[in-house]
Amino acid sequence: MKPKRKTNWLILALLLFAAWATRLDAQEVEKVPEKVKDKIEGKRKVETEVQVEKKAVGRETDPDDARAVDQEKIRPKEKEKHSPPSRDNPLSVPADFVVGGGTQVMLKNGAQLSMGGNLMSGGVISSVGGSAVCFNGVDQTLSGVPVLDTLDVCSSGTLTLSNSVTVNGRLVLTSGELTTGSNTLTVANTDPGAVSIPTDGGSINGTIIRSIAAGASGLYQFTNDSTYLQLDGSLAAPLSVTITAYPNTFPPAGNTSGAIKRHYTVTPSGALNAYKFSLAWDRATENPHAVSVMVLILYRNTGGTLWTPEGGVPSTFNQGTCHNVWIGPINQWSNWAIGSSFSPLPVQLASFTAVELAGRGVLLRWRTLSETNNYGFFVQRKNNGLLDGWMDVPNGFVAGHGTTLEPHDYEFRDSTVGIGRWSYRLRQVDIDGTEHFSDAIDVRVLTAVRESAPLVYSLAQNYPNPFNPSTTIKFSVERTGRAVIEMYNILGQRVMTLFDEVAEAGQYYTVRWNANGIASGMYIYRLQSGSFSSVKKLVVLK
Repeated sequence: MKPKRKTNWLILALLLFAAWATRLDAQEVEKVPEKVKDKIEGKRKVETEVQVEKKAVGRETDPDDARAVDQEKIRPKEKEKHSPPSRDNPLSVPADFVVGGGTQVMLKNGAQLSMGGNLMSGGVISSVGGSAVCFNGVDQTLSGVPVLDTLDVCSSGTLTLSNSVTVNGRLVLTSGELTTGSNTLTVANTDPGAVSIPTDGGSINGTIIRSIAAGASGLYQFTNDSTYLQLDGSLAAPLSVTITAYPNTFPPAGNTSGAIKRHYTVTPSGALNAYKFSLAWDRATENPHAVSVMVLILYRNTGGTLWTPEGGVPSTFNQGTCHNVWIGPINQWSNWAIGSSFSPLPVQLASFTAVELAGRGVLLRWRTLSETNNYGFFVQRKNNGLLDGWMDVPNGFVAGHGTTLEPHDYEFRDSTVGIGRWSYRLRQVDIDGTEHFSDAIDVRVLTAVRESAPLVYSLAQNYPNPFNPSTTIKFSVERTGRAVIEMYNILGQRVMTLFDEVAEAGQYYTVRWNANGIASGMYIYRLQSGSFSSVKKLVVLK
């Protein structure tokens, strides 16, 4: 009997060891070790060292022997894959969390993963049952995770999406910015409160898509706390609404002198009835022209550079960092912008071009689709190679057509431009004196202007005069030969030589003087060619 009892004790000990090892391994599946702070890498397999397989065999003949057990066959087991590791308790990761290829991580039953660094996955991260991923670092990246239950951004910087992400539960933007780039953020939950953005909360730079159920009612937030769509329960069929925000970016066409530096595109997937609609902007960074909030309205793009004023009501209370303009009801959706009602955004400028005419200057052409109280245009230019500001081109005024809904074509040839890289723009003036400026266009002049002139010596008065910081001097000669133009101060001291070359008879020459670094005051310039000499005065006024 003793040898048999010894054998039974050995079997019992092995059984207890196997049960203990299996239980320990199961616990490791449920609980991520505290040592794992920064990342989980590689393919995760949970294994036990032995597997117990039970066989019915003979039993001890003494029925009262309580130590009698079934004989068991113990053999090494093949590696066994268990369910993906799950996390039912909060886990805080202060640095990067990297899930390697083949790895599965499950968040469930209200679990929360708090990220201080980047979250990058080459495997599978499952988020179900009200679980959440919270980003609370500075500048972070979410990569390789296409679906989340709840996404909470409480960052002090920017969370960047490296791929499109769908949120099935809730999106909470407590603080910071979420940037989608060319990707999209889709909120599949149709509840209005599925997106929660508090006043002065976070914002989305890029594209968000929200699903809306038929008969939905309530306020649907999109890219910030005051960009929303107010539904009243009359929606006939379910649809989705896509809004893309372009922060710190002027509308891509039209006059932006009275515009907020932000615009939007709004695209519903189906028929969207007339609802209240609001767009917002950052009051500190996106109003560079300091336009009064009380005169701002919404504009809708209706093709090309045509922006149609739709009206709207600006916010009249302190909203923290954001202001908004709401309008309603509205049922036409397109590109939207915010601009002043007194300095309208839609300047109906369809085109504006500049082409060098070799040896004859620069030809400017522009076309308007319609005009309102338009007195005319002053052509302006500046030399990109110098520190000049914008200046009106001599004789560069072109009369407008007042108020008209008909398109009109204009052109102007700048025959006083010199060699170099130049920018041109239009200074459009209303009948009441209000000014608007077009976007600038650039042109490179490779050939000096050769303008025919009578066979006489002449030195024109500089233009403009007084000036700051540059002016233009025009002259001609009767006979081909050396010509010199020099600048003197009122004490008769030479300041500089502006021109010292052979000048051909019968041509006008234009000399440009930049007075940067020159003190204000009266100066004298002189043309000397052969026996001819002429002197004129000019004034630098700073």
